[in-house]
Amino acid sequence: MLRYLFNQPRRRDEGIMGEAMKALNHYLHIQEGRVLKERSALQTQETDRSTLSLFIKAGGFIRALDELEQSQYAAEQFSLLVNKRYIEEMDEEELDNYHRHLYFYKNALLRIFSILDKLGYFLDEQLRLETEKVKQQFSYFTVLRRMHERRPDLPMDQQLYQIKESFQPSMTILRKERNMETHFMNTELLDDLLKAKMELFPPNQTAIENVEDKLRTLGQGFEMVCRTLTTAFNGLSQENQSNVRVRRRRAELYKQ
Repeated sequence: MLRYLFNQPRRRDEGIMGEAMKALNHYLHIQEGRVLKERSALQTQETDRSTLSLFIKAGGFIRALDELEQSQYAAEQFSLLVNKRYIEEMDEEELDNYHRHLYFYKNALLRIFSILDKLGYFLDEQLRLETEKVKQQFSYFTVLRRMHERRPDLPMDQQLYQIKESFQPSMTILRKERNMETHFMNTELLDDLLKAKMELFPPNQTAIENVEDKLRTLGQGFEMVCRTLTTAFNGLSQENQSNVRVRRRRAELYKQ
């Protein structure tokens, strides 16, 4: 959608993003097949509502990932139009491009954790982990711990944990930035920021951050989200098919 701003062709979903989109669409395809089979049986309005809710929630991840990638892309493109290190040295056009870069960078940053938190609630619901019994308001990482306690038999349990560990350094940096963005009035965070500014930058000049390093870290966050979604939804698809086989086997035994 945003590539037209830079005269670029439409994105093709390849690489890690293509894998995530494939996993999401495969999961939706399985759910669609299940619904069509159940249509032949008597369904209540509540069942229909639950099915529709599942499709909306699962389908929402496709749109959310698309918007994350677009924001990351736009942040990278506008950063290429910023060459000065200090705000005071920028002309009006470069300053505008810097602010555009920041806008899309922050949008991508917030979407990383938004997707993960939504995934946490989705996994909790689909796997019946009852994470709210441990913590009323929980994050994806809380659900990950809960999954290990309740469903260590799931192959994706260890896989998701390994992904979390692999990206821990970058995600820690991004989490601190997210906290600064969403809780800026936190006095401890503000004191740390002011101290860093005073130590690193000369007076009367406003230096911008290391844009290349920040985009590199953001890219790590994007990769973490893609790999997490791929693993989670492939795992959910396997769990769904396993449950179908169990129900089929029980039905056969009942007939006997």
